[in-house]
Amino acid sequence: MQTSDKKFLGLPYLLAEALRSQIYNIDSSLRAKISLVALIYSITAAVAEKEKLPEEDKKLMEEIRKDISTVRGTYEPILDDPENVNISDERRRSIEEALDITRLQLMTIIHKHELITESMIKEIQGSRWL
Repeated sequence: MQTSDKKFLGLPYLLAEALRSQIYNIDSSLRAKISLVALIYSITAAVAEKEKLPEEDKKLMEEIRKDISTVRGTYEPILDDPENVNISDERRRSIEEALDITRLQLMTIIHKHELITESMIKEIQGSRWL
């Protein structure tokens, strides 16, 4: 590991793994997607706290937290029931669009502040295929 990567041990590695999981679980239940975005938020917030984010990014993180809470509050198990697709399709789409925006905001902060490294991503991608 390079010297510059030493500050990225621990939680940032878990963050990289959670982001990878997001990619490979794209067809999972809505509940699982919400939980994974919440996990990514939690790890990002913990890592970002150590990095001392500027005030505007701290405000964005607080908005993201509120958005996740709202999405969780609107989720109902019927939204994952294939037998009720006609009833739940519009609400499901609305929640998925909110999750898309939240993921973009989180990834923007992660990238902007280099909260994970390229070497971590390569290691996780490589270990996935071993």
